[in-house]
Amino acid sequence: MPKHVDIANSLRERIRAGEFAVGTMLPGVSELEAEYGAAVNTVRAAEAVLRDEGLLRITQGVGAEVVALPVGNERQLIATIRTALNQLEAALDAREAAPNGHATKDPRL
Repeated sequence: MPKHVDIANSLRERIRAGEFAVGTMLPGVSELEAEYGAAVNTVRAAEAVLRDEGLLRITQGVGAEVVALPVGNERQLIATIRTALNQLEAALDAREAAPNGHATKDPRL
């Protein structure tokens, strides 16, 4: 397998794992060169693969920004949303159970 594909696969998994969140920048090309022991063109080719998949926006002079999660992360996203909804529901239940309907100590409500 070509080295740029290995690097793209590694970066994709790191994005999926949350190491590089949506809205953040990947490390610079020179940092990735050193980390992966690859030439600048190889790193740029790996970033181009992820750009073509819609995961990165590459801006010359700025870098590569993560703009989407890889396909296959939907179940993790659903679990995160479900957890947040359960926490919200518990907070609302606590608020309703408070005497005279006064707000609880939870500052999020």
